[in-house]
Amino acid sequence: MLGPIFKRKAPETKFWDWFIENEAALFYGTDDEDKRGEIFEGLTERIKAIDSNLAYAFSPIQSDDTKEFIISADGMKESFPNVEKLVSLAPKHNHWKFLAFRQPNPGNDLSLKISGIEIGYNDIYFRYLLEEGTLSVELNVRNYDGSGLYQTAVCILLDSLLGEYDTVMEIDYIDWEVLDEEKLENLYSFIELREVVEQKKRNTATNKT
Repeated sequence: MLGPIFKRKAPETKFWDWFIENEAALFYGTDDEDKRGEIFEGLTERIKAIDSNLAYAFSPIQSDDTKEFIISADGMKESFPNVEKLVSLAPKHNHWKFLAFRQPNPGNDLSLKISGIEIGYNDIYFRYLLEEGTLSVELNVRNYDGSGLYQTAVCILLDSLLGEYDTVMEIDYIDWEVLDEEKLENLYSFIELREVVEQKKRNTATNKT
């Protein structure tokens, strides 16, 4: 007689099993500077086992006693399906909201500091070409030095402005330029990129009907 056949758990299932086992520490401990390092180490190890591109973020505890756990592809389009799959398998939990991709921030004035770089929405302008369903954007960035670090900082701001999904899926090409302060009148302010992307989405929807 054949013995029972045991199936290995999928990595996504193992991830969520571990998450729920440790959810109290994740809920409270990620706001504790003394505890977050160890918590993040375990979490990073397990999420990277699914896809090395995956990243994550936590919101503060909300007024309704919930916390958001955002799973990101870190801007890598090829990892989008893995983000969507992992979030689709997330368990239901009264204290957690599980979100796919970095979410847009509704504000019009955001800045950040990263490894010595300080940059905000007001430091970025753009020109664009929207033609035959393709959106090409030329970003003009104040003090841009061509480094990957600067591009990372701007991409974080793009995700905040548009959301990670639209940043990757709706912008087909990005060119990078140093901002010429004397040509501001020929450029659009960064926050106007929201409307350009919405126009592209409207055009796409119209063409499908």
